[in-house]
Amino acid sequence: MTTDQLKHFLGNHKWSLLVGISMILMLGFGYKLAHLEERYQLQALDAAETTLALLDQENSELTTQVNQLEVALSVVSMEKESLLSEITMLKGEMVELEQQNAFYQRVVSPEKSQEGFIVDDVLVENTPNGAFGLRFVLLQQKQNRAVVNGNLSVTLKGTNDGETFDLTTGDADFVESPIAYRFRYFQAVNLEFTLPDGAVIDEIKFSTTVYQYQRRVGVYEVSYDWNEALLDSQ
Repeated sequence: MTTDQLKHFLGNHKWSLLVGISMILMLGFGYKLAHLEERYQLQALDAAETTLALLDQENSELTTQVNQLEVALSVVSMEKESLLSEITMLKGEMVELEQQNAFYQRVVSPEKSQEGFIVDDVLVENTPNGAFGLRFVLLQQKQNRAVVNGNLSVTLKGTNDGETFDLTTGDADFVESPIAYRFRYFQAVNLEFTLPDGAVIDEIKFSTTVYQYQRRVGVYEVSYDWNEALLDSQ
């Protein structure tokens, strides 16, 4: 084919050639675009997988931290309960020690309290056999302690069926005789007795004439509230 024939042929089919070339270019561009889109999706997928792995790791670390904090909180709570229990126990021991200290101060350090004969630490308690126990301590609070002696009278005052009622040491229904005492520092006393049905006691009264050997040194009287002395109400 000569040059003129080729020009003539191209002139007659130039639009067809242009369309064909355009289609070829478009196919090439589409393929390249599809390839780029696939690569972009793969990169996005890789990035998403990396992010997910990081999130999983972070979640695992946070879960571990939460578990550790829960364990620590549980330990702190147990330690707090233990400390509160220990504090309560120590407070109880402190009260008991203060009471004991006050008692022995009255015994060995009379200058820190009032002078004279006293009835102290009065307690009333129910006994298993349905009776009552009355216990107290007799103290002498004088720096120059000589032996003191005498007979202590104990009287229970209250009501029975709406009537005034009292029991005194020496009564057959109470304690058959006054309580004899003789001591230099202190003497503990324990009594057991029963009350008539319907009796309601309000007051415990103690009275005595104090002697040093045969010499009378004074008269002592004191009253205690029954309910305050009752051990079950404390």
